[in-house]
Amino acid sequence: TTEEVTVPVKVGTDAQINEPTAQEVKTPVGGTPDATTGIANLDELPAGTTATWKEPVDTTTPGHKEGTVVVTYPDGTTEEVTVPVKVGTDADIYTPNGQEVKTPVGDTPDATTGIKNLDELPAGTTVAWKEPIDTTTPGHKEGTVVVTYPDGTTEEVTVPVKVGTDAQINEPTAQEVKTPVGGTPDATTGIANLDELPAGTTVTWKEPVD
Repeated sequence: TTEEVTVPVKVGTDAQINEPTAQEVKTPVGGTPDATTGIANLDELPAGTTATWKEPVDTTTPGHKEGTVVVTYPDGTTEEVTVPVKVGTDADIYTPNGQEVKTPVGDTPDATTGIKNLDELPAGTTVAWKEPIDTTTPGHKEGTVVVTYPDGTTEEVTVPVKVGTDAQINEPTAQEVKTPVGGTPDATTGIANLDELPAGTTVTWKEPVD
């Protein structure tokens, strides 16, 4: 008599058969990241498979780095997988740069215009004023922009806010101009506080002085 038995046949090594998938590993600055978290499908690999770092990952400074995970299968074969490693929080890694925000009197300035390098920060980063800016009067003021990153961490950036135009903000002060008979008086000498007005301010006569 005979019987037929279906048996599994393993063709090739575990390393040839399986395909470990890399994923980002996150760790605090100074932390020791777990190599197993760098393999997304570790639970689909053969029981007894291990994952270790080929070399320790440098976590002394924040940033986006890479590490090599060595996957060792039960049959002794191995594979190396390069995985991205995020050391620190978004707030640790990124530095938002403030810049002047300009707004008309009475308007609500856009906080996003206060972060010069917003396009270099992670996708999904949001920007908002910590407190509303007082735009009821013209002048040079300050505001605090709260930058919120996708991982939930935040940073506060103090930015200058210019409310109104130069003409609304500044007040030129007149003073007497002296000139000889037949001379051409210098209009700039007629403004006592010219050195206090914005750089690039010019002064001219509306009509020639007789």
